[in-house]
Amino acid sequence: MQPYTVWQVTRLVLHRKFVKMREGRQMTKSDGGPDAARRPLSRDSILAAALELVDADGLEALTMRALGARLGVEAMSIYHHLPSKQAVIDGIVDLVWAEVTLTGDSRDWRTAVRRTARSAFTTLLHHPWANRIRATSGGPARMAYIDASLGHLRSAGFTPEQAFHAHHVLEAYIQGYVIQALDFAPTDAATEREQRDAALAYLEQVGHTHLIEHVNLHASDQGSGFDFGLMLLLDGLDGRLERRDPQ
Repeated sequence: MQPYTVWQVTRLVLHRKFVKMREGRQMTKSDGGPDAARRPLSRDSILAAALELVDADGLEALTMRALGARLGVEAMSIYHHLPSKQAVIDGIVDLVWAEVTLTGDSRDWRTAVRRTARSAFTTLLHHPWANRIRATSGGPARMAYIDASLGHLRSAGFTPEQAFHAHHVLEAYIQGYVIQALDFAPTDAATEREQRDAALAYLEQVGHTHLIEHVNLHASDQGSGFDFGLMLLLDGLDGRLERRDPQ
């Protein structure tokens, strides 16, 4: 069986999310749903419940009271295990980054960077709220991801200063593409077609031929541009490495 492409994984993730949205929110404790069962309270169980809550309802839904209700305990009980809401957020952010597959030592730095970047992209599509969290949030898993990313670049021969900038450029690309993928996620096909037809009619009137061509390409399945953009980034980094530019 051939491995899934990034675009196939992206479409699968987005499809599942929109199906889940159509089916409605998960039942809460007051609904008598599956979350009504009392879980043994621990840091791990609290963070697992918080991740479920945020994945289902968004980061805005995370309050200590809502989390307590999901666990079947009073909100104050949570503070015995996690000192604040920010500690909960940091904890679930780290659970997300723990899902990223870190490529081990590789003689081919491009392959290592590409695999890690793909995994981070797919993971953030599963948990898009985490894309909005400031980069300093997280814990051991987040730090391990950053160290691995820098390690791949340093092993390729980049200076610490070059690796510093290259890592941030790669992160910005991954997180930015998550935003774009979600913005272009399929909604209502009939509405999209109506809006596209209206836009094309206007563009033909004003003669924006290149934009007409671009809009028409959006109407067909062009696959994900993530791999293409990542390849351009890696080509640029590779070229700088070959020239041994100081900056």
